[in-house]
Amino acid sequence: MRQHGMLRHRIVAGVAALAMMAGFSTAARADVAYAYSQQQITGLIVSSVTASGSIQTGSNSGASFATGASATDPTDAPQSYLGPNPVPAENLFTHVATFPGADPQPAGTAPIGMSTGASLQNFTRGDVAYASSALFTSGVSVNNVAESYLNTGTGTASGTGGWTLTASFTVSASTSIVINYNYANSLYTYTSNNTGSAQANYHFDVTVKDQSGNSVFVADPSAVNHSFGSPPNNSSMLNTTGSGSVTTGILTAGQLYTIVVSGNENTFVRLAVPEPGPLVLAGVAGGLALAAGLKRKLARKPLV
Repeated sequence: MRQHGMLRHRIVAGVAALAMMAGFSTAARADVAYAYSQQQITGLIVSSVTASGSIQTGSNSGASFATGASATDPTDAPQSYLGPNPVPAENLFTHVATFPGADPQPAGTAPIGMSTGASLQNFTRGDVAYASSALFTSGVSVNNVAESYLNTGTGTASGTGGWTLTASFTVSASTSIVINYNYANSLYTYTSNNTGSAQANYHFDVTVKDQSGNSVFVADPSAVNHSFGSPPNNSSMLNTTGSGSVTTGILTAGQLYTIVVSGNENTFVRLAVPEPGPLVLAGVAGGLALAAGLKRKLARKPLV
């Protein structure tokens, strides 16, 4: 009887070991998903108009592992961050993840650390801040960022930083107006082992409405609206700088118009734990069948 008990114990232990192997076959994979998006707008200005009322601004940030944190403020939303301590500095618009070389990173370069000194592990964040909101005089300056990284577990992470500016104006003569701006953009995505995905994008939009609330002009210039995704390919980091302008149609003299300018950055990453390999599954199934057979044999054997 003692021998039977010992044999049964060994079979059960073997089955447990096979089950652990199934877990290790997935956990041992170095699965990584990373996304980064940053856009700075400076010198955003509308000239040759007459301001009507005050300029309204808003900013927001968000960070989530399925659920998470968010923040709002008229000009400087606090950073939303989920991850290891120490928390990255407020208004840090460069990467928190560190890389082996200088930007721009070649395609397929994985993050290797964190600028905070923490060990590289799951984190996500979003941040935004205005430096100026003088749309009709010296210009608007605003910077925002989103960044997300996963290397363990099954799940998702997202980050966002956004801002909106609203102002009213009139023109003294029926004419078009020009909105000028400068920009500095950066995007990067990376995944490994094809078990996850990473997306990053930035957007900048201008809308002019008449006094009835109808949109009379909408612009989303391609230089400041872009997205990256991995897979299928880990693309080289995109860093672009430049200046741009958009020109409205003819606006009516004396009519009140409202201009709405907005920008946002978004990152989203996902990891999916792969299924155990067929050999591991066969081993587990065989072990379970052997254990069941042993149980039936022991049940039939008379006690001595």
